[in-house]
Amino acid sequence: FPTRRSSDLTDNRNRTAADIRSIFSKYNGNMGESGSVAFLFDKKGLITVKKDAIGEDELMGLVLEAPHLFTEPDGLAAIAETAARYRDGDLRQRLTRFHGDNVDIAFNGWSGAWLDPDFRDWNLEAFLSGIQVPVLVVQGLADPYGTTAHMEAVRRQAGGPVETLSIEGCGHAPHREARARYLDAVAGFLERLRGTTV
Repeated sequence: FPTRRSSDLTDNRNRTAADIRSIFSKYNGNMGESGSVAFLFDKKGLITVKKDAIGEDELMGLVLEAPHLFTEPDGLAAIAETAARYRDGDLRQRLTRFHGDNVDIAFNGWSGAWLDPDFRDWNLEAFLSGIQVPVLVVQGLADPYGTTAHMEAVRRQAGGPVETLSIEGCGHAPHREARARYLDAVAGFLERLRGTTV
């Protein structure tokens, strides 16, 4: 988030909670409060595993879809173009079907944070070495908001094994735009994960 103090690079949430909360508030969002995330998700199912069937380590893995670890000039330009379409075109109306009454909060929270000048130096790469579980990174090669540089950063810097999948002609939402390929990749990753001990 757009802050430059070294104390913000910490896993102690009490040190940065006020700064992060003010950023969320600036863009009409909320953090750790009722409704802060729930409105973006619908419960689609429940996966249960018998406690003695498999160990916790064998269950752990991470699938990253179009991850963003830092800002890129082209990505920021694409976000600015999308914000203009939201403001001046029919994008707000189209997004309302996904976000309902929260459409302005969801969109402005996303675009406002990315386009804030203080956000230009945002970077999560320092935390990648702490990822000690297997990772699958999926990136659409036509994603206007981010390039394969994020995927490559995960591959180079994560502390666990990393698999990658680049999808030609796919944008920012591989799970929607290349559903079959995405699901096959995730299923294969999970199957391989069953045989992996971290």
